[in-house]
Amino acid sequence: MSTKLKARIGLISFYDEGYSPDLIDRRLKLNIDQLKECNFVEIVFEHKVKSFLASKEIAERIRSKYIDCIIILVASWTETRLIVECLQHFMHKPILIWTITGVVKDNVLNSPAPIGGAAPVVFYLKSFPDTNFVFIRDTHEKGIAIEEAIKFIKSSGCIADLKDKTIGITSIGTCHTFTFNFDATSLKSKFGIGIEDMSITEITDLMDGYAEKDIKDERDLFIKNFEFFSDQDINDKTVIKTIKLFKALKEKISRDRLDALMLNCFLFGDTMDLTLCLPFSLLSMDVPCKGGVDVMSAVTQFIVRYLSNKVTAYLEVFEQLNKTKVLMSSCGYAPKSMCEGKKIICDSGRWGDSNLPGIKNCSLMKEGLMTMARISFTGDSYLMHAAIGNAKKPLQFKELDMLWKNVKEMPCTPSVEFEFINSNADEFLDNIISSHYTFVYGDYLDELKMYCRLNKIDLIVN
Repeated sequence: MSTKLKARIGLISFYDEGYSPDLIDRRLKLNIDQLKECNFVEIVFEHKVKSFLASKEIAERIRSKYIDCIIILVASWTETRLIVECLQHFMHKPILIWTITGVVKDNVLNSPAPIGGAAPVVFYLKSFPDTNFVFIRDTHEKGIAIEEAIKFIKSSGCIADLKDKTIGITSIGTCHTFTFNFDATSLKSKFGIGIEDMSITEITDLMDGYAEKDIKDERDLFIKNFEFFSDQDINDKTVIKTIKLFKALKEKISRDRLDALMLNCFLFGDTMDLTLCLPFSLLSMDVPCKGGVDVMSAVTQFIVRYLSNKVTAYLEVFEQLNKTKVLMSSCGYAPKSMCEGKKIICDSGRWGDSNLPGIKNCSLMKEGLMTMARISFTGDSYLMHAAIGNAKKPLQFKELDMLWKNVKEMPCTPSVEFEFINSNADEFLDNIISSHYTFVYGDYLDELKMYCRLNKIDLIVN
């Protein structure tokens, strides 16, 4: 995966100068030290404020600093105006109000009333409907709320990270699927994401410019990572064209600084007699890729990749198997890190797939805990739908007679039986918002909840 930038935070601690500074400073240090241990955090500024004069001086000093979010540590009762003064230039940024606990000494709780200091600020922030803030509290039972703080910081970093993203597309419409469409103005306004239209001629020109010696490294990569389903699949002409396509797309991503590719797979099939499946199975280790110009899939993958720091992919909902399971599959694409055991490829044209000829990934996907999510929109209103479940090895199937006509023991396509944990298949399908969902291994529902809360996106969890 490509390296993500650290989340840039501003940190200000508040307490009244009438309280014991030594005791409070020692207690504050516990929270601050835990933040500094996070390797994805860059603290841009760090200050302590005890008086209104200090708050005015610090507010002036930090007003031009670029940060992704601001954290307000409230250690005691304090005048509301101190905190408001320092927040005035950052009301457009995600804000975390975080109260610490008092200190138990000689079986006596020394409590400087931190919630008394935070409560008026929380109420003040609620009066600004466009302000994104979260209020968390340390407790004596659970200790320092560092996990909640980390989720907040990651979500804030994700919001900032998406503002620099560009998605390369080949055409707006594909498969005539409404949920694949997008509004470029709304997309830029909500997430900061840009769109770049790509010409397929540009890709074919790059491919034509490669001699066989130019693709040696890429060919070695193919041989190292994949095995053919059958000796009959080894067609040097198709392999070489596929490798050239992979190299051309990789060059396009690097040269134009693209962060995702959403390309019309049928267009490549009609033009080149090639599928995007295998190039995308490799490229998606670094950037989100998808056959089909599904821009909202790229947006979802950006979010899930940042929050999980893992490779993501998509699968299509095929059908409901029973009360608890749905069958999910792709037509021949999956990042190799998501595949189990040997990574198997085949030339689908040789097995009778005339719709999308070319080399496809037909590996088994890993079993295990999975999070799936999807963002869709109507106008400027965005909705995320998410669930967690166990990915299990699916029954063998084929998509009617469209694929693998000529073989009984046909290669599989990357797929799973998704068994819901917190809900069931009926509830999920009643709320479904697209045919394609983003997947990542592990449970990241809490991170998605925090992100949607900060970015004001409605969320349905099943």
